[in-house]
Amino acid sequence: MNLLKKIPIIVMVILMTSTLVYSVNGDIEKLFDDNGWKESVSSVDTSLFYAPHSRDGEYFNPWLEMDKKGFFTVLKWRFFSKKAKYTAGEENFFPGVSYLTSEYINSGDNFMSWIGHASVLIKVSGDVIIIDPVFGDIPFVKKRKVQSALTFEEAGKIKGNITVLITHNHYDHLDEESIKCLPEQTEFIVPAGLSPEILKMRGDNADVTEMDWWENTFINTIKVTFLPSQHWSRRAFSGVNSSLWGSFLINTGKNKIFICGDTGYSRLYKEFSLKFPGIDYAFISAGAYHPRWFMHYAHQDDSEAILGFKELKAEKMIPFHWGSFRLGDEPVGHPAIHIRKKFPDAIIMDHGDIIKLDK
Repeated sequence: MNLLKKIPIIVMVILMTSTLVYSVNGDIEKLFDDNGWKESVSSVDTSLFYAPHSRDGEYFNPWLEMDKKGFFTVLKWRFFSKKAKYTAGEENFFPGVSYLTSEYINSGDNFMSWIGHASVLIKVSGDVIIIDPVFGDIPFVKKRKVQSALTFEEAGKIKGNITVLITHNHYDHLDEESIKCLPEQTEFIVPAGLSPEILKMRGDNADVTEMDWWENTFINTIKVTFLPSQHWSRRAFSGVNSSLWGSFLINTGKNKIFICGDTGYSRLYKEFSLKFPGIDYAFISAGAYHPRWFMHYAHQDDSEAILGFKELKAEKMIPFHWGSFRLGDEPVGHPAIHIRKKFPDAIIMDHGDIIKLDK
């Protein structure tokens, strides 16, 4: 069949696909009720935070079922839904970058730094902890708007005890090139079900510890607790939710640092405040939250991030999961602009900024 004969067929397929998208999802935006969503969140039975959360090799959030979004729903969001308009100020606000060197990391101690997006580096008592290291682009998906404060080369020169914490397996949190570039002695703490992915990246001799929700482990004297979050997991060529997701609480003995994994807003924050009072610093995820009809379950918006922080009753809020990749409709600086307006006490960091920790 020559090209001229193929054109009508191609046009017909496009029209049929467009019609199907609208027939399946035509009213999905109108049907989303933000007040109804908030009511369903507030009525959750908190005992379910401790309930079994895996079945037949698949993990799930037992307190609030997630609507699985099929191909046509994603297609509708990306190509057919109405896009919000943003101001020039929102479109053009980006964090700055101060590059973090291996020399500084190796010689310094008792500090933490936001590397960019969801990547954080903490050094305490000689131990280096890196959360969700992503030092470059997301391959085949998104290029960075702002560079990582830690490059692949400098990351490979870090010395001493290095432990990587992974919150979940999405590509903006688990990047193969970043995992591979780290020194040979690096150890890994990951959610349940994720160790095979790390072993595939690092080799069968990699030191990997899996954690379930509410479990504790230690990095020398540093206590690490893996906590629930309201999210999901998937990588190419793996099943949906075949590994767990969550947040981390890092207790150095002098400071308690909360690392919020990707999450929709939930009553988990109140539960954490009861079980873990006195949190000093809270890295709170904010970003990839527009459009709300699509993102509300798995990502919290700027107002929800502030509410969650207040319910956590931590001392200092550091918004992250913004500034690097445009994963939602909103510009990368949108969360920082609006969190700063609504909650001026939030610490809005640039990539590579340093916060000194208690010794």
